[in-house]
Amino acid sequence: MSLRSKSLLILVGLTSGAGVERLLSSQSELRPEPVITKEEQEGKPARKAKVYAIYHSTILHDPKNGNKPYPEVKGISRTPLTEDVIEEDEELKKCIWRGNSQDRAYAAWDSTSKTWKCSDAMQYKDWFSDSGIGGVKEDEEKILKDMRGVKNLTDDLQKYEKPGKGNWDEMSDKCKENYDSHFSDNLTSDNKQRFCTILLVKRLGYQ
Repeated sequence: MSLRSKSLLILVGLTSGAGVERLLSSQSELRPEPVITKEEQEGKPARKAKVYAIYHSTILHDPKNGNKPYPEVKGISRTPLTEDVIEEDEELKKCIWRGNSQDRAYAAWDSTSKTWKCSDAMQYKDWFSDSGIGGVKEDEEKILKDMRGVKNLTDDLQKYEKPGKGNWDEMSDKCKENYDSHFSDNLTSDNKQRFCTILLVKRLGYQ
């Protein structure tokens, strides 16, 4: 340490090791912390992705890539889902953070269970850039109507449940009874049961 520096420290009473440590510590505390975004904290990409609807018939497995699952995609919407649709669904709100290097993410609509799926399998590849997959124009208005129908039916079931009524069988029956008042697709009895099972588990927390 130079004589001038030592003299300066003497003037402020910091010639001891503890004093120097306090000085350095205080200087360190004054340094601004790096700004970390909420997305970085959660391990999300910095930009929201555009979400495209894909249409598939089944789930296959790739033996050349660790037997990873992927959808057998038959078509893809060439326009991304609108904010109106995304804001109606929790799965899609998460999906916008699952974009690939092209800022695209993929979700599949199940018209029977009336749920979106944005799993790892859906992100298996950049389907949009696959020229072998044809474009499909989804009926977004119909999908949005069905999404809101699910919410309204869920609200109705919750009102029925409040007085203490409703074990699994009662709630399932009530769901099937009220299905046609919210949807116009005339599902078979088996598919109504599948729809109601998924609704009770995913939205009402039944096991």
